[in-house]
Amino acid sequence: MFKKLLRNHSRGQAIILVALAFVGVIAMVGLAMDGGVLLINYATLKRSVDAASVAAAQQFRKGYNPDDMTNAVVEFLQLNKTQLNQSDITNIITETCATALTPGDPALCTDPPRKLVRVTATQHVTFGFLRVIGIDATDLTASSVAEAASIDMMLVIDTSISMAAATDYNNNGGSCPAEGNPPTVDPNCQNDVNANDDPSVCNTNGTHGSLTCEPMKDVLTEAQQFADLLFYPYDRVGVVALTDQVPGDTTTAGRNPKVVWDLQSSYVAGGDITAAGVTDQGNVDNAIAGDGVGGTNGLLGLKVFQPTTCEYNADNATFAPVGTDPGDNAPGPCLNYPPSAPNDGAFAGQECPAYRLSNPSDPTTCNNTNGGGGLEAAGAEFTNSPTVAVRKDSLWIVVALLTGAPNSSWPLSWDSTNKPNGYCPSSFWGGQPLCIQPSMQVSLTDPLRVAQSDPTASNYTSLDYALDMADWVAGPASGNGQNASIFGICLGHRCENSSGADPDLPEQFLEYAAEIAGGPTANHGSYYYSAGVGNLQNIFQDIYNSITTRIAQ
Repeated sequence: MFKKLLRNHSRGQAIILVALAFVGVIAMVGLAMDGGVLLINYATLKRSVDAASVAAAQQFRKGYNPDDMTNAVVEFLQLNKTQLNQSDITNIITETCATALTPGDPALCTDPPRKLVRVTATQHVTFGFLRVIGIDATDLTASSVAEAASIDMMLVIDTSISMAAATDYNNNGGSCPAEGNPPTVDPNCQNDVNANDDPSVCNTNGTHGSLTCEPMKDVLTEAQQFADLLFYPYDRVGVVALTDQVPGDTTTAGRNPKVVWDLQSSYVAGGDITAAGVTDQGNVDNAIAGDGVGGTNGLLGLKVFQPTTCEYNADNATFAPVGTDPGDNAPGPCLNYPPSAPNDGAFAGQECPAYRLSNPSDPTTCNNTNGGGGLEAAGAEFTNSPTVAVRKDSLWIVVALLTGAPNSSWPLSWDSTNKPNGYCPSSFWGGQPLCIQPSMQVSLTDPLRVAQSDPTASNYTSLDYALDMADWVAGPASGNGQNASIFGICLGHRCENSSGADPDLPEQFLEYAAEIAGGPTANHGSYYYSAGVGNLQNIFQDIYNSITTRIAQ
């Protein structure tokens, strides 16, 4: 009997052990199953938070409202509840540097500033098997930092003397049309020359408010409004003028482009960087079309190219820029005031004695539309400027507005001794005062453009140089290019009615720069034509929409 009782007692102990073992088995199964569920839920939550932070970053632009950014995140996460097993997302936090829970959070507040957004969210996960051992649920928290690309944009603005050609007409009640075929454009909008078109008169010595040069004044107003769309200090804007901004320059260097405001930004007095500054809207506004207020350096805006005046030698009826010997056919352009009839000392446009009085006519030092130099100066700001912090993660943009073909150049750094005034082969002297080929249609439409890309060639011209600079600016970094997007704007009747055998050469050049340069893998921009300033606002808005769409991608 005792043995029977002992046998029954052992059987009861076995049941307890089996029950305990079963709980352990369930715990192990629960750890595997619910642990897997936990990992799956966290991965799904993290993906959703990642995507939500990207959605928030898309709102990171000028004038954004932090509440709108948060609402975009909440809406996005709620739309993804199906993927999150219908679980509620709680404790949703959206932070930027300005709204960080920890002021000055180094993960969000960088130098230079970046468009960083951090999204944090929590999801409540209920367990199935682990409840057996008293673990009913847990909270998962995921965080993600997204960035909208900051913009580094260089504005290249034509400041050649043609930017004063419509001054008298516009200021006396005329209006150059915004659209239309060049042959039907009022002649006063094409080549009207009178006293009020004199850059020494319409530039004035004051502010943009007193500038009367047209279309320059209206172009600068539109360019300023365009620059104001960007989000400072996250975005940076630099400004390049196609000519020196020092009036009365007696040297041929006055035809060279100048970085008036760089990306850092620094004040540039007469083309020389003199003091470090801060990229802000006030300084950029003043650099483009300023009145000396709103920025730190009192910039007064861009001016039309204003060389020295022509000096006449009555003894031999020759003339030359002031400060030179009129008998030497001195180089460089000058403002022409012929003393004899019919002008009788009135302004008669720009002259170039070296071209007019030499045989064959030498235009090397005459022209002042250095489109290639403008592109080179703009492209160098992204990586080669000693005063600019390189931002490889930003979106590099060049917006070039020209009114004519690139008929001027400056030498490449290694070629300054041989070609001090740029590239203008003697084989192209005579005829029209242009340092470019009479026709470049084949090369312009060839993405490789191998025929005219050798600066050492005897027939290398200012146009070839400009095309090469476009290739360098737009070319991929893997090929030693700057990988920037070029947006080209051609303004005025000369775009499709230029001097020479190719009347639309200015348009061809900008089309190439924006849509072909750098090859098929380049991040191309777009080309725009505007017969007058009336359509510039729409063009600038389209460019802004394009670059902000690229940010969203």
